[in-house]
Amino acid sequence: MKTVRLYMTMTCDGCFAGPGGELDWMAAAADPEVNRDVVDLIGQADTAFMGYPTASGMIPYWRQAAVNPAASEGEHAIADAVNQPGRDIGVPGGIRTAQAFARLGLIDEYVLMMHPVALGEGQRIFSRRTDLDLHSAKAYRSGVTRLIYRPR
Repeated sequence: MKTVRLYMTMTCDGCFAGPGGELDWMAAAADPEVNRDVVDLIGQADTAFMGYPTASGMIPYWRQAAVNPAASEGEHAIADAVNQPGRDIGVPGGIRTAQAFARLGLIDEYVLMMHPVALGEGQRIFSRRTDLDLHSAKAYRSGVTRLIYRPR
């Protein structure tokens, strides 16, 4: 059976976007190990659900990055992973899609890339209590931590 895996980037205070949808806090220094792990994660899925407006920006961006000679090696690797098949079902965001999938209990695994920044307020995935079990955690040199949770 396929695993439905939500993967998103978040702040250490649980925000996935600022109050107005801001994502500028993700502009942390490039971390090649984070990039490799994101590529591996994306490569595990052959189907993805992505909401609007996330899809309208991300799909053309990664298609262009795949053929852009000026893109970094890391961008090429992510573009190749995003644009090729794999195994499971990925839910790479947007916030409203993630909220709906979480609310409906459709997520088998939450892969959260937590950045070392707090916004104080912003958009969150969960609208009610959700008990999770920590499956694994990995810290990166950049201060980003990958947390993998499964619903109880």
